Amino acid sequence: MSGVTRPTILLDVDGPLALFTESYLDAYYRETGDVVDPDEIDRWSVHECPWFVDKALAMGIAPHGLRERVDAHVKQPDFCSLIRPRDEAIPAVAELRELAEVFVVTSPWTSSPTWTCERTRWVERYFGIPSSHIIHAATKHLVCGDLLLDDKPSHVAAWGERWPNGFALLYDMPHNRDAEGLTRVDWDDVLEVARALAERRVA
Repeated sequence: MSGVTRPTILLDVDGPLALFTESYLDAYYRETGDVVDPDEIDRWSVHECPWFVDKALAMGIAPHGLRERVDAHVKQPDFCSLIRPRDEAIPAVAELRELAEVFVVTSPWTSSPTWTCERTRWVERYFGIPSSHIIHAATKHLVCGDLLLDDKPSHVAAWGERWPNGFALLYDMPHNRDAEGLTRVDWDDVLEVARALAERRVA
């Protein structure tokens, strides 16, 4: 409808859009030979998970040492490019783009020289979101919008405090299940909120 300002929706990548934990666990496997189910990442800092700590000690190194070895794979060219998209996110984002102005707000992996470029191309390839709508920033609470979807509790909490009239939504994943006081959602929930926001603008 002409003259109607569309809602602004901000999307995190790793978690809601991308299966980063699967790729990270592939890197862990290359270092340790151990296969770990993504559901076993039950806290934000993977190197604090009991199975990670136990494996490091069994290898005779400190957990941060094993983390550095696994992270070295993440810093390599093409790691970011090869992360698989979340299947259900692809049609969901397509609908969001019909309803709203969609921006990606993603924290850069600053120690990787190719991460930012690869991430931009990855988002464009799988979701059709142009580079002009991709923001590389860890301080997500500084980005204004009507809705933020993120899987990191601290990002959601900070954004919700800064923009109390917006919808700060926590994408449900095993590593954030202990977070309290936040609105936990899946993609169906996100679309429901987005549709309501779009209808409200028309009304």
